[in-house]
Amino acid sequence: MEVMLWNLENKLDDMLEAFDAGQHDRAKMAAHEMRGLLEDAKVDWARLKAVDEEVYRTVIEPQPEELGGGWRLRLIEEVGSKAYNDYEEASAAAEAWLTNGKNTVTES
Repeated sequence: MEVMLWNLENKLDDMLEAFDAGQHDRAKMAAHEMRGLLEDAKVDWARLKAVDEEVYRTVIEPQPEELGGGWRLRLIEEVGSKAYNDYEEASAAAEAWLTNGKNTVTES
């Protein structure tokens, strides 16, 4: 997204420079290219928004002593769960799941 914004800024500068120089055809071409970049940005934004709205949440909670204690990592979306003895380990597994996808943690 950052690259796309940089490209839009460059096209805007090009369009304004061309307009100031009286190069209307060049300004029109830059404006047309900006429109295409904006459409791409809309598509990317919609894609990012859709991913953000998906339920990729984790819950780390104490595991009951009768189950061995420690911490239980729950991966929302019914992907699975696994018990961890250490909160930091469970937190790292949750981060890996969020970053790398659902297949990084297996059920136990």
